Amino acid sequence: MRTLFLAAVLALSPAVVRADDASHRAAAEELMRTLNVDQMMNTYMKIFDESMKKGFRQAGGTEEYQPIFDKYAAQMTALMQEALSWENFKEPMIDLYVESFSEQEIVEIHGFYQTPVGMKAIAEMPRMMQAGAKIGQDLVQGLMPRIQEISEAMVGELREAKER
Repeated sequence: MRTLFLAAVLALSPAVVRADDASHRAAAEELMRTLNVDQMMNTYMKIFDESMKKGFRQAGGTEEYQPIFDKYAAQMTALMQEALSWENFKEPMIDLYVESFSEQEIVEIHGFYQTPVGMKAIAEMPRMMQAGAKIGQDLVQGLMPRIQEISEAMVGELREAKER
């Protein structure tokens, strides 16, 4: 009798695990919906586009070459939008949440984001991401002369090593 009970439990275990996995994944997906992750992807694309434009200007791009830049920038943006579409991003993100948090933790995180403070955090996140990206760009921009020096030194040393 005990063996029969154990066999029944083992036979049903995969179904329970699948059901638990399904509810875990559903909780993660619901959290992402609440967080507006799909809209955050649009923010990432705007940051990417702005970074390309800034890079063009910093590299000395002029109006004369703007149409060429625009043509290729549009192709790169389209490629990035396709690769980072919500359809492509959704399942790997669900996997990440499921691997990182228990179902109960996801439910609790979701509960926080449904509070007034959580809703404010969601509303402010895109602006903060853009501002944070700009802070990072500005910090790196200040390093560019030093990065250029280091790069030139490396290229020089590589040339010397190659000539030996």
